[in-house]
Amino acid sequence: MPRDLTATPALVGDWPLVGRDEELEAIAAARASPACHGVVVVAGAGVGKSRLAREARAAAERDGAFIGSVHATRSAAAVPLAAMAELVPDEARTDDIVALLRRCADDLRARAAGRPVVLGVDDAQLLDPASAALVLHLATSSTAFILATVRAGEPCPDAVVSLWKDDTAPRLEL
Repeated sequence: MPRDLTATPALVGDWPLVGRDEELEAIAAARASPACHGVVVVAGAGVGKSRLAREARAAAERDGAFIGSVHATRSAAAVPLAAMAELVPDEARTDDIVALLRRCADDLRARAAGRPVVLGVDDAQLLDPASAALVLHLATSSTAFILATVRAGEPCPDAVVSLWKDDTAPRLEL
């Protein structure tokens, strides 16, 4: 006889994160440093980079930060800025990409209302070029602390690589 799945209680919440205290402390220290504008967590599939980033964002939120989160996908990469749609103001024009980047940063600062901004970018290796440029702009303009995850061994947009290559956001390998 088939089991009634509606009678089974759903699992609620995440399992406790164990064994990542050192990495969480490194991310917290980076957030506390005015010279640091993010951390890029790099690891293979299934290692726990997204979960670590969620825990780090939750800690930042407990500390009073304004939290944003985007998830890049192959499908969204086919449409410029699709992964970042929540960050693009409705009235923003898309015919001037530089003005658009600035408008997104201004709008994000306004939404944060003086609080520090932490933006999670999951699977940043899948960002389209315009979205990756926006992430880099938010970091280098000191608008947001970027907490990005990148799958090891996959090609990555040059703007995302620039985060760790140009010392904007250290690379944390798991």
